[in-house]
Amino acid sequence: MLPLGRIELWNGELVVLRVGRQTRSPLWGVPLRLLIGLIVAISALVQCRVRLEGHLPRHRGATLVVANHLHDLDGMIVPVWLSAVGPWRHPIYYAASQRLFEPGFLAMRFPAFRRWISRVNLAGLFHVIGLRPIENQPLSRPITSYAYQVLRTFGPRLLGEVFTEPAIEHLGLNPRDPLKALWNHKILEKSMAPASLQVIQKQLRPLIQSMTRTVLKEQLEALVREVCTGGTLYITPEGKYSDDGYLHRFRMAWEPLYQESRRHFIAAITYDPFAHHRLSMWGRLLEVPPNEDLPRFLRANRVITVSALILHAFRQSPSYSPTDLIQFIKNKIHWIEKDVAIASELRKHPTRAIRRAVTHMLRTGVLEQRDGLLRLGSNCQHPRFSNVPDIVSFFDNTLADTLAAAAERKQLQSLHG
Repeated sequence: MLPLGRIELWNGELVVLRVGRQTRSPLWGVPLRLLIGLIVAISALVQCRVRLEGHLPRHRGATLVVANHLHDLDGMIVPVWLSAVGPWRHPIYYAASQRLFEPGFLAMRFPAFRRWISRVNLAGLFHVIGLRPIENQPLSRPITSYAYQVLRTFGPRLLGEVFTEPAIEHLGLNPRDPLKALWNHKILEKSMAPASLQVIQKQLRPLIQSMTRTVLKEQLEALVREVCTGGTLYITPEGKYSDDGYLHRFRMAWEPLYQESRRHFIAAITYDPFAHHRLSMWGRLLEVPPNEDLPRFLRANRVITVSALILHAFRQSPSYSPTDLIQFIKNKIHWIEKDVAIASELRKHPTRAIRRAVTHMLRTGVLEQRDGLLRLGSNCQHPRFSNVPDIVSFFDNTLADTLAAAAERKQLQSLHG
């Protein structure tokens, strides 16, 4: 059971830090979750072509689902997918960024309405539908996040009591302004930008660090409790979107969750912005075999897409005729399809899938055609992946990472008979 609070020193005064309590999902949350799930599913399907494989067993007990993290749509599609088989009395719990549980997040997602929603906080709603906060930016987070932490703990304060003068001046505010001035829609873009502890008054930094460690510990305990009581928890332990195609080191302390859960699944997510007019997503839900290394199992089971193979080809040779490119990819599929999952439309109709993706790449400038030969173009980015600096490297790295993990698994299996 979590403590009700603990004592810290604030400007020479002893104060009690308030600790929130976890609540169980109310019965009225069931229709609310179903309605939100329907809205989210429709919204996601408008934006994306979704291909999902596998489902959770209905009777499963304490279960952990671990996924890689690539896009905003992950958090929309995967929980709804996992919830499809029920039971519906309690939600699929989802470890989400602490930023979702603070005012300002919603306004940044819907800038056209920023004037009216800059102070709106949907933490209560998120909690009912199954989201649970986890601090995924302990070293650098928005100034508003530091301010919200202080407001919840100590009540209203002045900016000058908490933040340094340069930080306040950068925002165009006055040290005598209240903390709530940070949520003014006119400066929200600046105040929501990531900032290190250097923006905090020097004497308060150890206290903020201590508070953050305590909050993170309590959040992890709450997640473990959800699993221990028989819940199903979905996590993306990388903590941020992959911007290079590799599965990154798991930054979240996920091992206690793994140990406390009875069953373990991976949700291997892959996207392709060139396979069709809309963004395409593939998801594979698989139970992790006993004694299997979970990160390697996740890496090895991502779907290989047509764009990954096309862009890999141009890392092997600077140019191809359309016919030679198709033949190269067909040969590659022949060699790897025994070890990895190939997108079904690419496996069944490779020529059509390759031609369609090449057409989209030519249209966006990722490829260009001169003298009958295809080459890499001048554009290496895609608007649906604004965090990815080089989409060519991204897909080539994903392919290499997936094939390497599959080869490791195959080698270990052969060694163990």
